[in-house]
Amino acid sequence: MQRPQRMVEEREEQVTALLERGRRTLGHLLDRADSELVHTLARVVALSPKATLQRGYAVLQKPDGTAVRTPAEVAVDEELRARVAEGAFRVRVTAARMPLPTGRCRTGQTHRVGDMAKTDDVVDGAAEAAPVESPLGYEQARDELIDVVRRLEVGGTTLEESLALWERGEELAKVCRRWLDGARARLDAALAEGSAADEAAEQE
Repeated sequence: MQRPQRMVEEREEQVTALLERGRRTLGHLLDRADSELVHTLARVVALSPKATLQRGYAVLQKPDGTAVRTPAEVAVDEELRARVAEGAFRVRVTAARMPLPTGRCRTGQTHRVGDMAKTDDVVDGAAEAAPVESPLGYEQARDELIDVVRRLEVGGTTLEESLALWERGEELAKVCRRWLDGARARLDAALAEGSAADEAAEQE
């Protein structure tokens, strides 16, 4: 008949082994989720207008988010949002230049409608994007991020829609990152606590 002490020791070893397996599995899951998040965000950026903006271009938007395509769409003293690769800022129209119809002007001749002046109001691009609800869970944010990628891949969206999808994707990725970082910190704390307990047991 097995001694009671040995039976207890065997069960302690089983619990320890199961705990280690659980921690390793969780670590692998976090690594996989982290890799998937990096890959998905890279697809969002590749499919969005950000690549164009990073070459030095900017997109001018009206307050309702509509992109400005011609000088005729703006009015003097109108305030616009200038979206660049790493944020946004406000500009106010003071004048604009609109080319005359082809064949009716010499090369380089323009019809002056106005110019643009940058205002002092600097806007953080991420702050102007649709805020992601803080109670959003990791799976919810990840699934919506995947849907953003799908919609960008399908195409057929307007410039305004593409910009909105990109900004939404960036915000969703931040939510996912916060969840993963928090889970990683909790796992690391549990591992450190387990190591400390093991060392204390060995010293007894």
